[in-house]
Amino acid sequence: SDKTSMLCHVYYAPLNFRDVMLATGKLPPDALPDGFTEEKCIMGTEFSGRDSAGKRIMGMVAAGSLATTCLADPDFLWEVPDKWSLEEAATIPVAYGI
Repeated sequence: SDKTSMLCHVYYAPLNFRDVMLATGKLPPDALPDGFTEEKCIMGTEFSGRDSAGKRIMGMVAAGSLATTCLADPDFLWEVPDKWSLEEAATIPVAYGI
């Protein structure tokens, strides 16, 4: 794994437009970033959950957040505000391009 990536425990991972396009064959797998077409899990670009320290986080990845864990660049992880549920937080990263 990349030394700059953080292990994240995924609690919620919504389906977005890219996931639907991939699943229905309207977007070819080669539209993904290099190397991701070989991965078992290519669905999912956003998620919420907890980091390895237990902190509530939401984040974006190039692919693979539709899983129980994922590796994410810390620059694309944000702490979930106390007033938000993790379910709500999962819908924010891609929609608002935080």
